[in-house]
Amino acid sequence: REREEEEEEESDGQMVKAYLRYEHRLCFGVVASTSSGAKIVEGSGSVLSGGNWSQEKTVLTPALEAVNLWHLRKGVLIKRLVPTDSSSTSATASLGGAGGGGEKPIGIVTSLCRIQNSHDVAVGYSSGTVKVWNLRGGECEKSFAGHKTAVSSLQYSKEKKVLASGGRDSDIVLWDLVAETGLFRLKGHKNEVTSLVFVPEHDSLISCSKDACIRVWNLQLQHCTQVVTLHRGEIWSMDLSLDGKCLVTGSLDEQLLCFRVKSRDEMEAEEEGSKRSELLAQSGTLVRRNRSRIQQVQLDRMTPSTNMVPSPSPNASPKSRYFDVLRTGKVFELYRVRTAKETIKKAKRRLKRKREEQGSGSWGRVGKQQQQRAWKARCWNQPKPV
Repeated sequence: REREEEEEEESDGQMVKAYLRYEHRLCFGVVASTSSGAKIVEGSGSVLSGGNWSQEKTVLTPALEAVNLWHLRKGVLIKRLVPTDSSSTSATASLGGAGGGGEKPIGIVTSLCRIQNSHDVAVGYSSGTVKVWNLRGGECEKSFAGHKTAVSSLQYSKEKKVLASGGRDSDIVLWDLVAETGLFRLKGHKNEVTSLVFVPEHDSLISCSKDACIRVWNLQLQHCTQVVTLHRGEIWSMDLSLDGKCLVTGSLDEQLLCFRVKSRDEMEAEEEGSKRSELLAQSGTLVRRNRSRIQQVQLDRMTPSTNMVPSPSPNASPKSRYFDVLRTGKVFELYRVRTAKETIKKAKRRLKRKREEQGSGSWGRVGKQQQQRAWKARCWNQPKPV
């Protein structure tokens, strides 16, 4: 009423006060919390437009105890996954008695993992519970309890239909999503498990932890087959290339370690030669310019059909051409992975440049001496003032 009176009083040729026309309309609440990283969901089919499910890019962000599903292009909140007492359609499965003994607060979201080839997402909570949500219906389909503390990492294997969860209690638990039960527990780390990677070719699992160790687990034997202790600090993230041949790890120090994943034929040849076969072999070290802590290391997931760079042959195996490093301080680093030909060409160019610099340096000293002699001779031949 006051706004209308002011507009009526000042409408006779004077300026109208327009700052009272805008009122608060909508509040999002928590957009994203720092307890876990956001996940991009490409072509999830979780966007309902015009009565049909369209293939749109969406992003999942943790929001304390809830998970927000956002439309990436429009920036609109599509759905909010909030756990309640009646949100799960099935009973909570546990392994080894962990997480039993009555209901406890679910806590905040500490880890996210996209279930490939489906409309589901796995969410880990600070209470040690893992829940599988359906993005279309917004319902909790499965619930697992196998950790005493928060779930710090999740990884899904589409070949085995198995979900691996690592916790701050230093344990790794494998869950069967089809049978909705726990399979087994892997013990060996001395600190929080920060990242997990499946290697389908060798039926193995690679894990890294804050104890500065990388462990390779044989899933058939349920035993650790290799321990790598090359990092000088806590290992925070790692990722495997699309072809499964290169592993990059990042830690608290300034080094990025690159490992070559051996093929099955190489390991069989080493076993025949009475030599201990190990899955990972160090192939290089990349020293970063900044020593700040790494939050996440991720290699690209572009296949030859979606890559902007044309593949040399239609049947070429997919390879990762880039990998990014996200570190504290809101700094994003992008690295390009060279091919074998580009590496050889770069090495030859460096060698040629080094030889040219050495040659120009020796000739430069000779030229400087000649200039000094010419200057002295010029000064000596000039007529002296009377």
